[in-house]
Amino acid sequence: MNRPDPTQQNTTMAKPRKTTDEEKEQMLETPAGAAPAEDAAPRLDWPASTETREVTVVLTDEEHINVGFDLIKQINRTASLVASKKASAKEYAIQIDESKEKETEITEAYQTGKARRRVACTWHFQTNGFDSEGNLIPHSELKTLVRDDTGEKVEVVPITAEDRQLILPLGEEESLEVNMEAIIDAGYSLMETPNESDLDSPFVLTDPDGNETPIDADSKAEAAAAARRLLIPDSAEPEPEESEEE
Repeated sequence: MNRPDPTQQNTTMAKPRKTTDEEKEQMLETPAGAAPAEDAAPRLDWPASTETREVTVVLTDEEHINVGFDLIKQINRTASLVASKKASAKEYAIQIDESKEKETEITEAYQTGKARRRVACTWHFQTNGFDSEGNLIPHSELKTLVRDDTGEKVEVVPITAEDRQLILPLGEEESLEVNMEAIIDAGYSLMETPNESDLDSPFVLTDPDGNETPIDADSKAEAAAAARRLLIPDSAEPEPEESEEE
């Protein structure tokens, strides 16, 4: 009687499982190769925020020629200062170093056809640079500085507590959180005044060296706002949202 070979593998294939209607709908809704959003946090209504930054710009033909003349003048100035150095060695040494630095800067601009200049830029909040198609990438905790002239990214940095003050009005809880974050970032602490303290105030602000400043306020939110104004005099005080009467 023939016995089955135990080393023989079972070649019987299992029938493939049918795709459910729900899986088919999901496959239709999700494009092939589509990546999930990096950050699905809700977008906030940020106001316009611009500044000027020193960046590299391409010189025009006329500017390039003028840079050549500037280079000649700067070289002559450096030579003149070297010749006059004996009159006052220390004073002229400083001027010569500054002149040589400027000479190097102009030389680089002439050789490359590019120069460092201050250019208007705009902050784009809750973004993390650009993707491969040139679209800003959403990110709840970062902001991207973009050149207004070329649309190029300058830098990406975290959104600060000061940035969040731009979104007004804030609710009382959010206002407290933002102000406390600014106080802690400055190395200070804000606490209710201990019973054994000699301070006659409900709250106390303590600096990194342990020095205490009394804060007179009816709530911790008011105390945090007052403390932050002491640390950053120009900061705006967040205003709580007014609830609409039904």
